[in-house]
Amino acid sequence: VYHAMEFAQQQADLVAQARQEEVVAKSKSVQQQMYSKLEELHNAYKKAKLRVNEMTSEREAWERDKQEIQEKFAEKSRQKRKLEEMFDTLKNENEQLKIRKTG
Repeated sequence: VYHAMEFAQQQADLVAQARQEEVVAKSKSVQQQMYSKLEELHNAYKKAKLRVNEMTSEREAWERDKQEIQEKFAEKSRQKRKLEEMFDTLKNENEQLKIRKTG
């Protein structure tokens, strides 16, 4: 009877150990899946952050280009006004000369 009880206890211990090993194996599998997902997420984050940095740099370059173009436009507008003023002055002088010649 004692050997039968000892055998039953050993069998119960083996079953418990097998279940524990199964739980450990499953938890290791889940842990590995979680690490894989975490790594995937981290890589996606790094990729997105790099893209944001690229877009920020691109936007800043566009802003610099826009500022440069606005400054060039302002300068060309000043030059145009100055040329128009000079043209009007010459036109008026020419009209005055014509009046003097005919007068």
